Amino acid sequence: MFHGSLPATAQQILCQIVKQWNVDDIYVGCSGNFTIERCLKHITPARLHSNDVTVYSCLIGRYFTGEKLNATLKPEYNGVMKFVEKYLDDGAGTMAVILILSKMGIYLGSKPNPYYERMIKAYTNQFEALWNRTKSKLEKIEPFIASMFEGDVCEWVDNIPDEAGFICYPPFFAGDYEKMFRVIDDMFDWNPPSFENINKDRINKLFEKLARRKYFMFGTNDYLVDFKEYLVGMCQTTNRGVPLYIYAKSDKSMIVSPRQKTESLLIPRLGENEEIGNAIKIFELKQEEFQALRSHYMNIHINPGQATAAFGVTVDNKLIGVYAFSAAPTYYYRYE
Repeated sequence: MFHGSLPATAQQILCQIVKQWNVDDIYVGCSGNFTIERCLKHITPARLHSNDVTVYSCLIGRYFTGEKLNATLKPEYNGVMKFVEKYLDDGAGTMAVILILSKMGIYLGSKPNPYYERMIKAYTNQFEALWNRTKSKLEKIEPFIASMFEGDVCEWVDNIPDEAGFICYPPFFAGDYEKMFRVIDDMFDWNPPSFENINKDRINKLFEKLARRKYFMFGTNDYLVDFKEYLVGMCQTTNRGVPLYIYAKSDKSMIVSPRQKTESLLIPRLGENEEIGNAIKIFELKQEEFQALRSHYMNIHINPGQATAAFGVTVDNKLIGVYAFSAAPTYYYRYE
């Protein structure tokens, strides 16, 4: 129902650390899709306080605190999704619309192409069923956030009590999340907060403030030399994927890394200076075979994704190349 952001492996590290905290309140900066809060509510009795600036996160935050969403379709909007206005109720119905639109963002906000047009048509044709299902799930969620601050996290941290816990997993790139939800922003009036875009310099200053606290934790995709004494965790969701480093004051540490299953493909390769024959054949590869070939031949600086289907190409029964496809709407993989 919600977009994923904090990997499950990072959540394991987070839970291990927070269980050691003796706090009545935990503040979460850059809440995103509230993965951290949804994780924390099961392991701590502390009151949870959230923060963010995007339309997606702010409306989720309002919903999780039990507030009215105060989001309405802009009168001037006359796009393909104008019909969603009849589903808006300032509660679970509106929130369901926002969540569905967040899934459609890439199709609605990108340059049109036949695939995107088909996806938009499929969503619009099934919108009522999707809305009913999403709304039903939302109505089962009781408010569990004590407060929601819509504004700049770098300013918010200055007003947090010293005895409280603070967790932050900021976006890696300036304007990252704002771009993701621009389609919704362009469609709705929702009284957005004012804020300064976050960047590496501001994030580093934020981390300096957090490191002075007794109970803090922050995550980033950078190994930070200045904070190495607080490095307590590292996780990686996929082989050669971007690592997530977690910093906190804790006597426990954890590393979680993926184990890639591989299997040798027992087919001879076309050798250097060998003549290429005429008998071409394409055959499906098992994921384990594809991963072994990819790890062996692909440049280590290329971050691989998860292939939906992989294929090998032989000429005269000798392997000359491999290619793979992903069902994700914006990715195409080709390895030779």
